[in-house]
Amino acid sequence: GILPPNLKVEKERHLKVLEGEFLKKRTDTEEIKMRKKYRLVKFLELKKVMKEMNKLTRLKKEETDLTEAEIAAIEEQLHQLDVDYHYINHFPVGRKYISLYPKIESKDPDNDKKRQEIREQIWKSVESECIHKLRDQYRAELEKEVAVKLEAKTSKKKMCENSDAGEDIVRDDFFEI
Repeated sequence: GILPPNLKVEKERHLKVLEGEFLKKRTDTEEIKMRKKYRLVKFLELKKVMKEMNKLTRLKKEETDLTEAEIAAIEEQLHQLDVDYHYINHFPVGRKYISLYPKIESKDPDNDKKRQEIREQIWKSVESECIHKLRDQYRAELEKEVAVKLEAKTSKKKMCENSDAGEDIVRDDFFEI
């Protein structure tokens, strides 16, 4: 049957709300999955950074015969460690974590460039005290990626259903080579 226009509009609005909630849940799931996946790596890197920061801070306080150049070098190292600390804590949600201290060389030649770009982006946000805006931006990017994946899955299913002409089998790419 055909729905009355006002009921159709109401149902379409309700559908949009449900689609938005579904997208949010999928995004949350993706974010949680990535947090769990890289939790240990980030913890170990954070531990390494904090240990080095404490060591340099102690050295700066306890050593009285340091020259101005040595103090400046320590300050620069502390600054770099602070940038690393914020990089680890504010790395974009839902993205593959790019380690600061990789044990093996990455297969992706652009990793160093990506890491540096993200470090600079995070540090600028920390300095301007708008890290929450950057976090929201990362979250919006993740939502877009999830929406694109869902759209691709949906269109692939529709194509399979249309081509089957009556078959009730839903295909996926698990067995495709």
